[in-house]
Amino acid sequence: DIQGTASIASATILAAINKINKPLTDQKIVIFGAGSAGCGIARMLVDIFIAKGIPEKQAYQQIYMIDKCGLIHDKMTNLFDFQKPFAQSFDALAQLFAPHQNMVLEHVVTHIQPTALIGVSGQAHQFTEDIVKNMCLYSEHPIIFPLSNPNERCEAEPNDILRWSEGKAIIATGSPFTNTLYKGEPHPISQCNNSYIFPGIGLGVIAGKIERITNGMFMAATLKLAELCGNYQASEASCLLPEIHYIRDISIAIAKVVILKAIDEGHAKLKKDSNMIDKEIQKTLWEPHYE
Repeated sequence: DIQGTASIASATILAAINKINKPLTDQKIVIFGAGSAGCGIARMLVDIFIAKGIPEKQAYQQIYMIDKCGLIHDKMTNLFDFQKPFAQSFDALAQLFAPHQNMVLEHVVTHIQPTALIGVSGQAHQFTEDIVKNMCLYSEHPIIFPLSNPNERCEAEPNDILRWSEGKAIIATGSPFTNTLYKGEPHPISQCNNSYIFPGIGLGVIAGKIERITNGMFMAATLKLAELCGNYQASEASCLLPEIHYIRDISIAIAKVVILKAIDEGHAKLKKDSNMIDKEIQKTLWEPHYE
């Protein structure tokens, strides 16, 4: 579940970054909620940044994690092992924050000026009007993903984010919001759900006779989905992810890259033959035909 959440969130972030046409090196991403889901997303993003040519040290410096004690830094003594790689340099942060100033979300947005804000805290109403308007001061199209679910735990409702940002924010949610409006007009929002990832992973595992599922395979799925977001344009400009009726084609494409990655890593029994892999995938597909 951690890997699936990391994959869909990272793919949707990449789709949003492509939409605003800003290089990865310019991105500063704040993840509000430094538990297993938040750190899973951070881990995937760091790996993607490195794969795209960003030096490892810089990749970590572009991700800012906030837990209940505030922004994670290397002077904290109560961090879990899975949080420690994402601890920012306290000495570097001290140059941005006032002495003894709490490094809570509102102050982090003011001083760090993130281009993207991801919520996986399970805490409702944390992305306030002030925070959203602050992000709009330095970013033409801030990326804001309140991913906590169910809806009553969402960090902010899409209607409010759209109103506060005057329609500029790029939004995805973790729960479905079916009645999202801006200025009285429907404004559909993509649901960042790992149902875009798991069918393709499962199909690849079965068709490819894969013996072990690795982070590399999830990363291959993530990058393929991000690529497909540009190919399968949703009918609404506000949507980042393809419409769900494309999920079969998407799952087939993800299955193939997962199999290819598994072969490279020595975890699949198939040969690296594109036509043969395609045939195995088609043979494995289930057709829902009923009498």
